[in-house]
Amino acid sequence: IFGTNIFLHCQTLAKDGPFKEETVRYLPILKNFLPRS
Repeated sequence: IFGTNIFLHCQTLAKDGPFKEETVRYLPILKNFLPRS
C-alpha cells in the first residue's frame, strides 16, 4: 500500500508538479519496486 501511494503521488506530480520531467524519468524505476498485483 505504501509503495502504491508513493507511485500515485508521483503520477500526480508528473501531471501537475513542478518536477514533471524528473518525475516521468523515475516512474519506470518506481514501478519496478511495486509488488505485482
